Parts: sequence; C-alpha cells; structure tokens
Amino acid sequence: MILLIILLVIILLVGIIFYSTYFGLLSYKDLILKKLAAVDARLISRQKAVITFIDAAQEAMPNEADLIYNIRKIIISINELPKRWNNNEDRFKLENQLDIELNTLFTAALNNPNIQNNIYLSKYVQDFINTQSLLPSAVKEFNETLRAYKSLINSPIGQFLAPKMHISCSFVEYYIPQ
Repeated sequence: MILLIILLVIILLVGIIFYSTYFGLLSYKDLILKKLAAVDARLISRQKAVITFIDAAQEAMPNEADLIYNIRKIIISINELPKRWNNNEDRFKLENQLDIELNTLFTAALNNPNIQNNIYLSKYVQDFINTQSLLPSAVKEFNETLRAYKSLINSPIGQFLAPKMHISCSFVEYYIPQ
C-alpha cells in the first residue's frame, strides 16, 4: 500500500514537472517575441533619431563624411532585411555594427564646436542619447528571457518535449557595445 502511494506521488510529481515545462516553453516563446518587439521598437526610434541628426549635421561635420556614409549604408542594409526578423542573426550583426559606428559618430559630435554651438544639432544629439539610453534595458530583458528559455529547452525534460512540440531555440542574443 505504501509502495503504491509512493509510486503515485512520483508519477504525480513527474506529471507536474512535464506540465510546467510544457507551458513554460510556450509562455517563454511568447514572452521572447514580446521582448523582441520592444527591442525592435527601440531600434526603429533610434534609427529615426540618427537619420534626423545625420541629415542636419552632415555639413557641420565634414571630417566625418566617411563615417556618416558608412552609417547610412548600414541603415539601408538593415531596412532591406525582411520586416519579420524574429530569428534574423544578420539583423543583430548589422545593428551591433551600427552601434559601434554610432558611438564613434556621437563622440565626435559631442566634441565638435559646430554641433555644440547649434541649438538644433545639440537637440538632435540629445534626442539620440535619450533614445539610445532606453535600448540597453530592453536588450537586457530580451537576453535574460532568452537565457531562461534556453535553459528550459536544454533541461532533460525540455530535450524530450521541445522536439515533440516543434520548438527550437533559433533566437540569438543581442549585444550592445558599451
């Protein structure tokens, strides 16, 4: 009798673990897509702020013409990618490359007297800085959610359930250079 009760408890525990892992996988996948949409919204607003600044500051920064050209080229490449880019590693690589170029441009802009003395250009730089400051927190939330999802998929039960549910972890982490 006691053996039967122990066996039932073990079966119940295994069932609860399977149930929680199954719904955990489903909810994490939805959560990842929501966090990714938040990152995408930040990236789009950053891109608009950058384009506005570049259009206004191009004449004030003739020494940075090559850098501005590279930034425009990267933005065009990003915009040529499909709009639904949930698992698009190319998009992340281009956005990271853009981050590096933008850090260089805005460091130069902050040290440029033509930018500092122009109220409009200073405002555009500040708009970019404000937009850029919101991005790391969205990226951090996305990456943390993705790591939790990956650990659930890589668990023994996740390894068993994920193929049966046709769930894979093709999402990539997003990196923001400091």
